[in-house]
Amino acid sequence: MKAVWPALIALAASVLWFLVFGAIGARARRLARLPVGAWLRLPLDFLLGAWLLSFVVLLCGMLRAFRPGVLLAATLALGVLGRWRNRRWSPRVALPLLLPALLLLPIAVAPPFFYDALVYHLGLPWQALQEGRLSPHPENFFSAFPPLAQLVAAGPLGASLAASPAAPGVDRGPLAAGLERVPALLHLLSCVAAGAGLSALARRLGAPRGLALLAGGTLSILPAFAPVPGFPAAEGWADAAIVAALAVALGGRGRREQALLAGLLVGVASAARLQGIPWAAIVIALVALRSPAPLARSALATAGWIVGSAPWWLKNLALLGDPVAPLGWHPEGIETLRREAGSHLYGLSGAGDWLWGLGTTLQPHAAYLVPLALAALLALTGPKAGRARLLSGALLLCPRRRTPERNPRLTWWSTTRALPLRRPALSRRAPGRSSSPRRAGSGSRAVS
Repeated sequence: MKAVWPALIALAASVLWFLVFGAIGARARRLARLPVGAWLRLPLDFLLGAWLLSFVVLLCGMLRAFRPGVLLAATLALGVLGRWRNRRWSPRVALPLLLPALLLLPIAVAPPFFYDALVYHLGLPWQALQEGRLSPHPENFFSAFPPLAQLVAAGPLGASLAASPAAPGVDRGPLAAGLERVPALLHLLSCVAAGAGLSALARRLGAPRGLALLAGGTLSILPAFAPVPGFPAAEGWADAAIVAALAVALGGRGRREQALLAGLLVGVASAARLQGIPWAAIVIALVALRSPAPLARSALATAGWIVGSAPWWLKNLALLGDPVAPLGWHPEGIETLRREAGSHLYGLSGAGDWLWGLGTTLQPHAAYLVPLALAALLALTGPKAGRARLLSGALLLCPRRRTPERNPRLTWWSTTRALPLRRPALSRRAPGRSSSPRRAGSGSRAVS
């Protein structure tokens, strides 16, 4: 039972933090009067709450108040101000998406062992708690990376430090903390939120309820993604913000609130991972293409991105004097940008090599990829397929994770990773069949 109690405590604490994030985000959504439908409401509230609290944590670090008591007091204060009633969340959407993620629960409740988590996702906020402030750490290259996951982890780590202080003269590491597993569980929940945003995006493309939930539910257990959702990482936060931004950008017809919200969400993605930066360009372009006033709406989306990404550039500006670090560093920053955000540009020189490698990589998956490709082709050429074509074009430009074979020439095309975003195209109705009021051509006021 001694090994079970820490896991149960971490589970209870992660649910509490999730509810606090949701309450904070629900209050912000209501105050801003954001036009969000039922399918996107829960992931949006979760993301907004986590982003707002991380911003407050960042300010505490800059004011040299990065201490457990201060962080917990800030969390409590924002939680009290949150909206705990009439949030209008939809459990019928959330629960089917949560069930597949439970397969990764044994990884999430285990003590941290992931390299990235120990080096910076948990290591840097733990170091800041020891120092009582955010400081530049030139010895750690990752200290200049987008810090959203680190700021989210600071609260649970601070709670563990406050609950069980170290003995005099003992410098405890994060592995000895009582709640060191909460950041991994919150990251797993962020992947569930990404699945909810993906389901909302599928609905915007015309998918029926069942297939939309299927697409979102499989996100966290994709072969190219698992077991990352169970780690204390940043991928889930970025993915949740990206798919929510796409759903908002493809909903309605260029309203100012939607342009701002889409930009804000992709800014949150940029505050979590560098890959959010090229996605910001894609989302802003989608906003412009779907708006009768492209320049004005793209400017609003850009302003939203600047605000959403503020935890990244504001932290680096204050600590390093370089708001876009490490992108401008030589050679590390350029190499990082090349590897993480634009490797496909480096693979075009040897077209024959990467085409052969692509065929070899995808051959074991042909049994299901060929029917999916044919169905997607029919969907893209069908009536009212404008949104599906726009999204498919964005997918061809988006950054991809490396394939399991680690072939750098195939980084741009991780087909398995893209399946959840392509699957909604399967459900587009054939010409002549009836459809629900929320089909892809509708310009509904709220984004599903």
